[in-house]
Amino acid sequence: MNLCVQNGGTTGHFDKQTCYRLIKEAGFSSIDLNIDTCFNQNVLKDHMNEGKTPYEKGVEGIKAFYHEDLEAIKDNGLYIYQCHAPFPAYRPDAKEGYLDYCIEAYKTALDFCKEVGCGRMVVHGVSLARTNFKDTQKDIDAINEHLYTSLIEKAKETGVLVLLENLFTGYDGSIREGHCTNEYEAVAYIDHLNELAGCECFGICVDTGHLNLLGKNQYKYITTLGKRIKAFHIHDNDGMRDLHLAPYTGTVNWEDFCNGVRDAGYDGDLSFETFRQYTPARYVDNRVLAPWLNLVAAVGKVFIEKIEG
Repeated sequence: MNLCVQNGGTTGHFDKQTCYRLIKEAGFSSIDLNIDTCFNQNVLKDHMNEGKTPYEKGVEGIKAFYHEDLEAIKDNGLYIYQCHAPFPAYRPDAKEGYLDYCIEAYKTALDFCKEVGCGRMVVHGVSLARTNFKDTQKDIDAINEHLYTSLIEKAKETGVLVLLENLFTGYDGSIREGHCTNEYEAVAYIDHLNELAGCECFGICVDTGHLNLLGKNQYKYITTLGKRIKAFHIHDNDGMRDLHLAPYTGTVNWEDFCNGVRDAGYDGDLSFETFRQYTPARYVDNRVLAPWLNLVAAVGKVFIEKIEG
């Protein structure tokens, strides 16, 4: 079991080589690569196919955009464990065709993952937002079905797993359950998609912070999903805001988390999505990036001991 960290919010403090060197020196082995940062949904919801993203240039376009990251990852002896695709795939205010545009982008992203040796890509499902007066839950269910089933053939072709994620909707006092938040519904839906595919093309990336926002039991959720868990987004919060902090700086029950990971039989990388913990390094003093990375990695090593011990 190795430690993984998200590049988003982490590698913008120094030059790429320095940032990835600090990640390696802290004790991380792999990267959760955000391949959503070059995808401007605010533009694309109104203007389709106008050269607004590197995705329209295919795999080579994505590789060119992340060239410095890919080189620094390789030079520092790291590997890409998982990628995070652009989101959201659906907006009720978008022009017709936005969802299918995103689906084609995801197919290109799966090709990219294969080329860079990454076996997992997180694709957010669609949740019924409190402010969406256009759609019913039945409409949202149909959108998710179209989204994920459209990726089956490309997932088979590339061998890259498509990972759903447990989500929430709303903020600060209006938070409610989103796609895959209910553990039993998540199990049924992932199994349904894999049955349609005829093989294992889908799994889940469990987000600890999202579970905490909704008061979900980490142990129950993780053990219920079991072998369907192929990745994690590990971070902490205060139970009210999606803060993306280091473990033990919020209210997540980390004993339940570690016990759940152990009993679920998960043996992949532990990926930390703690990007807001490093914000002071960007806006105050770059010298605090390394200590925070070291702290998060040290916590990760404790987690591994608890899980494997």
